Amino acid sequence: MAYVYLHRKETDNEVFYVGKGSHKNRAYRNDGRNEHWHRVVNKYGKTVEIFKDNIEENLAFYLEKFLILVYGKENLTNKTDGGEGACGFKHSKEECENRRLRKLGVSRQDVTGDRSIFNRYPYLLDRMYGNSNPMKSKEVAEKNAAAKRGKKYPKISEAQKGIPKPWNLGAKHFNAISVVCIETGTIFTYINEAIDWLVSLGKTKATHSPITKCCKGTQKSAYGYTWKYFES
Repeated sequence: MAYVYLHRKETDNEVFYVGKGSHKNRAYRNDGRNEHWHRVVNKYGKTVEIFKDNIEENLAFYLEKFLILVYGKENLTNKTDGGEGACGFKHSKEECENRRLRKLGVSRQDVTGDRSIFNRYPYLLDRMYGNSNPMKSKEVAEKNAAAKRGKKYPKISEAQKGIPKPWNLGAKHFNAISVVCIETGTIFTYINEAIDWLVSLGKTKATHSPITKCCKGTQKSAYGYTWKYFES
């Protein structure tokens, strides 16, 4: 069985909180309240009114929600619309012990003891303290990058770092794919050359996208021509 109670200000008897409980002392306790509730009590004080006693839990939930709606949530310190929780709920003995130790300033056993999650996953401590993840160390990163490069993308040596890339000097980029204009039979080393050619014909708004779509077969033509990828 449960009951619904009201907290009123001592100054003007205005209701500022609607609650539900199963133990008589819950309505009179100050622990487990939100910060807004404490500010109101410290400023105006509180009186307790048992609105409805000895009712079933589902009815208590309904009545709590109804009263919050009647008094207006904006006028109360309630953070929810009501109807949550469970009567008679008790924490486990382990959780009670952890809460007792925390009040005494002792760290929780599931964080610092033998059952600590950090014993099972040591890298979590590195993340908490802002250290680099061991799974993403410099050695591992370089190894993964080398595996991705393979033979197609050789690692640039220190002596080559200051040398301009060949494609920056007009050569074909190693990822570039040549395209061919079917109507004229002209082969372009990369799409930029095809765009330059279209611009010279007066198609000043030519872009990559239509030509690429045409090469992929998602559209039939681009700028009056049919295009295909060309592989030598």
